[in-house]
Amino acid sequence: MTERRRSLLVAGAMAVAVAGVYLPPGVFDGQHALFGLDFAQLHEHRIRFARESLAAGALPAWYPRELDGAPFRANLQSFPLVPTRPLLYLFDPALGLTVGATLAAELAALFTFLYLRRLGLRPLPSAAAGWTFACAGYFAARVLAGHLPLLEAYPALPLLLWLAERPPSTGALLGLAAGTAAVALAGHPQLPVYAVAVTAAYLVVRRGRAAARPLGAMALGAGSTLFAWWPMLRLAARSARTLALDPPTNDLPLPWGRLAALIDPWRDGWPPLVERRPLEPFHGYPTTAWFWDTVGYVGLLPLAAAAALGLLALLRRSPGERRRVGAFFAATGLLAILTALPWRAALLAHGPTILRSPARQLYVVTFALALAVGAGLEVLLRAERLGPSRQRLVLALLLLALHGLDLGGFARAFVHLSPREGEAAPAALAIVEAELHDGRVAIDVPQRLGWNRRFDDVGFFDSLPLRDSYAAILAAGGLPPGLDTEALDGSALSAPALAANSVRFVATAAERPDLVARAPLPWGRLYEVPSPSPRAELVPASAARFLDEAATLDELRRAPRTDGARILLPPEAPATPAAPVAAIAPQVRMERPSSDAIDLAVEAPGAGWLRVVESWDAGWEARVDERPTPVLRADGHLIAVRLAAGAHRVALRYRTPGAVAGAAMSLASLALLGLLIRRRPRA
Repeated sequence: MTERRRSLLVAGAMAVAVAGVYLPPGVFDGQHALFGLDFAQLHEHRIRFARESLAAGALPAWYPRELDGAPFRANLQSFPLVPTRPLLYLFDPALGLTVGATLAAELAALFTFLYLRRLGLRPLPSAAAGWTFACAGYFAARVLAGHLPLLEAYPALPLLLWLAERPPSTGALLGLAAGTAAVALAGHPQLPVYAVAVTAAYLVVRRGRAAARPLGAMALGAGSTLFAWWPMLRLAARSARTLALDPPTNDLPLPWGRLAALIDPWRDGWPPLVERRPLEPFHGYPTTAWFWDTVGYVGLLPLAAAAALGLLALLRRSPGERRRVGAFFAATGLLAILTALPWRAALLAHGPTILRSPARQLYVVTFALALAVGAGLEVLLRAERLGPSRQRLVLALLLLALHGLDLGGFARAFVHLSPREGEAAPAALAIVEAELHDGRVAIDVPQRLGWNRRFDDVGFFDSLPLRDSYAAILAAGGLPPGLDTEALDGSALSAPALAANSVRFVATAAERPDLVARAPLPWGRLYEVPSPSPRAELVPASAARFLDEAATLDELRRAPRTDGARILLPPEAPATPAAPVAAIAPQVRMERPSSDAIDLAVEAPGAGWLRVVESWDAGWEARVDERPTPVLRADGHLIAVRLAAGAHRVALRYRTPGAVAGAAMSLASLALLGLLIRRRPRA
């Protein structure tokens, strides 16, 4: 058998072994899919929204389904542009985690395999390392947690290292630039940053001065993604991250005690979501978030291999390329561990948080230990002192079988199936469909209701909620102003706050005696909100009050109801002369041709303010009777447009802030990349 065929055969066996971990037989019955908590509560809904919009020929810039609306295209965590994401849109959104996680695991294994083969390792050790990296606890645990964007970014490090190992050529530079761009467009920024940083250091160590051009290609490849990243950075600058909030609960260092979990992964227990019986509840830490962010088990074989390789390195002092690479990853893994520990978090406690949860640096440690498996098996297969080659191969296969039982069994504890469809609750759904009109709903995020996020919801699950909307919702809901949360159920808001945000129905497991019960649900009840504010209304000029941000939030805490008798505007808003209230009530008709567009027909008996219960953002533009008109912020976070008396046609359109500038910067990066590639390196 030729070396090429042997390599293909072993790689195929590796791919089957990876699929055996993440695709249990029940996933093929057409009724079940992999379950992941965040996926069921967040990513599935956004995949469905993007899929429906793209099928209609539109690339959505605005997402009206959460928090009175939020940017969509600008948020890479909502709308990742990683090359594997479009494949998910070909499937039922309920299969998004099944397809996305399996594809990411297979790519992580494949790129690790290709990287080690390029370093000269044999197929079997390369495949062992690839399988270990794909099935490590860091990845498997996040399948159950449902962290789809993080899973999609997981193959980044082996991909970039494989591309970095290619012999210098124009194609190699283009490949490295394209790979860096693909990595940068993943929805989770943390792993790409680690992957790019490690690869850049690797190039410097491996090539010295000759690393300049590959590093330039990586930088310009990343620059080519500014069409997506510039709007994302601008969104971050106007998100809740800029508020003075309590310390985030998901910014976790790696506790000293969790280092032992690298050897004994279940020592501190586990969350009930993990199907391991009898249950030993996770203990010793404030929340289960400390479990999910510190799972780093890769099996006992990688640890033993790393220790053996370290001992051999001390005994053999002769230089060698593989030993140099091994030393690099040993140092990188150790550095990742050291900088993830609590001392670093304490040092940076008063600085800005760019990448949350340093415990996630276990990603680099996981990869280094996966490489140790491959390197250790390579040494074993080459060690003629241990007997004939067939005997060494049998020993290697026996070690791999034990490793498969160890790590594979651990990983399978995080692979769960659930029904592809949520609870339909047809009686409640019929009421909502018949009576909601242009109102909003508030549905508990954790509940798998088949129509959750099919209607505009006041609740949210987002790491970058708009600053003004977030602060106003907290104020109107009577919640602590420093509350730092990425998820909020609309059912947590008071009845006046729900009414102010045009919420007509609440589906919740909580008892709400202040609302009107309408229909039972499998896990709670559907309630109706008495007298919700209309989604769009004309407020008379005499009802306007001009307050700064702090005073506006204080007023919302005192009286969140906005029923047309009051509108709060910033001090810089132009005053409209008050006029006697007309006897004829204003008429407002609202249509929504797309998620990015709102059209209104208004009959105004007098001058006033058109208020639309939709989150204000810098991307909103208005035209009144075809003339551009300023869009102002009302009640801290809603849209307001000034209107004179008479009949008017108002068109509101949302365009992603920074999209044009970002596209220009991407084109400039591509032009510079072309110059870099054409330039001949000095002899």
